[in-house]
Amino acid sequence: MRIAILVTCLAWKPSGGLRVIYNYAERLANEGHQVSLYYASYSNIEKQTIWRKAKRLLKHIYFTFIGDYRCTSWYNLDPRIGQSLIWKISDNAIAPADAYMATTMQSAYGLDKMKVDNKFYFIQGFENWEDGVTDEMVYNTYHFPMRKIVIADWLKRIVESVNESCEVVYNGFNNKRFRIHQGIAARDKHTICMMYSDQETKGCQDCFNALAQLKKTYPALKVNVFGVPKRPENLPDWYNYTQKPSQEKLVDIYNSAAIFINASHTEGWGLTVGEAMLCGCAVACSNNDGHCEMAKNEETALLSDIKDWQQLADNVARLIKDDQFRQKIAENGNQFLQNFNVEDSFEKFKNILLG
Repeated sequence: MRIAILVTCLAWKPSGGLRVIYNYAERLANEGHQVSLYYASYSNIEKQTIWRKAKRLLKHIYFTFIGDYRCTSWYNLDPRIGQSLIWKISDNAIAPADAYMATTMQSAYGLDKMKVDNKFYFIQGFENWEDGVTDEMVYNTYHFPMRKIVIADWLKRIVESVNESCEVVYNGFNNKRFRIHQGIAARDKHTICMMYSDQETKGCQDCFNALAQLKKTYPALKVNVFGVPKRPENLPDWYNYTQKPSQEKLVDIYNSAAIFINASHTEGWGLTVGEAMLCGCAVACSNNDGHCEMAKNEETALLSDIKDWQQLADNVARLIKDDQFRQKIAENGNQFLQNFNVEDSFEKFKNILLG
């Protein structure tokens, strides 16, 4: 079966959403299907100024002739999967396929205009964050005649709120890779880990504020940070920083910590929260919709209100002070995450796609 996957972002920067797509694409290729990824530089859905159009054109020219638009620097994608850079999604730009899948709000608009059959829409978030994109524009995509797949119950509720149907395929985890190596009880309760991103919506400044206050009460506090950007210049020396860790190194970072924190303002799913739970961390995180699919307050995690770094700090302090409670939260989280297995998710995803 020939499968065309449509994306409206380039892949040279790491992305959790792209990682999920790549995982499914590789598994489909392993079963003999012909999978092709199309990265579109241009979308005329949101409001376009002349300057914005010019920037997109220059970016497209650069990645056509000079830069590498693919995921080469951060993901070793199976070479059997085709990758093409196109200007915009259209019938002329996409080779004939047996199934076509939009993976973003913008690509859904492009696919809707294509004169093809067997259309799918893979929804990983409520994508109203681009400049010029309104909630109504996102809701409109849910009415397109496509079979819709969402990754979480909160997205299912949104799609159904506009009287449309969808099927839920939870993001699964590789629990053979992300697992406990270092016993939960034996971990240093003062060691914390977190992911760093320079995107404001990831809430890292909230984490830093909470940790600065905690350091005054717990001088032995240590923080292991991982991320894609270079180490922030203002990061104190009691932070260890690992840039672009391998999967093996990432598992080691999780296993070295007793507590994982995340203060993201919005998430479709929250991959790092699930990975940390599988690796035995007690999680303290913000109560955004994506986190709450896995983080159940007082059961599998401690939740704080979005942007409330003081509440986050209080939750971490509680885990440090009560080591038995910290272990209980970690064990509950690890057990709950066994329900989200990538093999099971792929089987459901594949069965929907192949019909």
